[in-house]
Amino acid sequence: MAHHDTELPPALSDAERAGFRALASGRDDAVVSVLAAGDPLIEDVDLEPRRANGEIEHGPRRDALIEARLTALDATIERAASRSRSTDVLGALGNAVRLGSTTVHVLSAGLSDTDPFDMRVSGWDADPQRIATDLRAAHAVPDAAGRTLVLSGLGRTAGRQPPLDESAQQSLRAQWTAACAATGARCVIDDGTRPLRAGVRTDVPGPVLPVERASTRATVAGGVELSLPSSVLFVAGSCALRDPAAAASLLAGVADRLRTGTGTASVSGRTAPVGPGDGVELATCRARAVAGLLLGAGAPAAALTRIAGDGSLADPPSASRDNEGRPDLRTYPSLRRVVVVLTPVRP
Repeated sequence: MAHHDTELPPALSDAERAGFRALASGRDDAVVSVLAAGDPLIEDVDLEPRRANGEIEHGPRRDALIEARLTALDATIERAASRSRSTDVLGALGNAVRLGSTTVHVLSAGLSDTDPFDMRVSGWDADPQRIATDLRAAHAVPDAAGRTLVLSGLGRTAGRQPPLDESAQQSLRAQWTAACAATGARCVIDDGTRPLRAGVRTDVPGPVLPVERASTRATVAGGVELSLPSSVLFVAGSCALRDPAAAASLLAGVADRLRTGTGTASVSGRTAPVGPGDGVELATCRARAVAGLLLGAGAPAAALTRIAGDGSLADPPSASRDNEGRPDLRTYPSLRRVVVVLTPVRP
């Protein structure tokens, strides 16, 4: 785990707890090792149901003693969370894999801010396969072939982190599934119910990832500019719509104006200035996808005056730079969008 102030305290899900209960019931040598990012201490929790004299209970008190050991495991997790001094989830994962366990449970909301998996830069629109490739190339993930990694509690954010909408949740799961797959392990996502451990405190500042939402502003021509974040509309790294019905609902007002002949619209696909080229190919595909939604809603083709992929060329250089003129990677997620400009038709 790597606990910080923008996620809820880590806790086992009901399913994980049931799994550990079954493990302890079926064998007498079950041990769980608990560690936290930035903390050298590793605590082992023996799940064996032992009597006061040290002997293993096989009689009527076995279940009660197992529950007591699970309570001890909960307490150990809370102590480890309070000792966490880093946000490096991948680093903690590497330490856990090196212990040799066959199953590793990663208790984390998944807000990664450690290179080369800094989600503040890649944003919700990152291509999961590119993430896996970059992690392997940088040797940033351990070799966990033959193991099982359980990603537990993804998206359990708190504090300064804005709540994640469904598209952000989907992207988070896809990115961590790719990161997990890069280790060669069998990957399981556990987002099941679990208790809230309100007593765990932390002073480690966690990352804050903007959650982009559709926005509008008036234009000087008396029209409206609708900015649609790519992470809301599209599957990461592609022009496939996440949810065509939801995307169409965001465009309903524009479609109505076009259908009634009271307006025209231009559609521009935009990207951030990263990677080879200027992103025009992907931006064009996304602009066409949005135009297709408008046409599908009854807008006449003549009402769409421009459908183009402008990539990173439409925004001024200052949009992606800080006050000193240096590239500001934190601006990149907000630059990945489709812009629809509705212009009124004068009678």
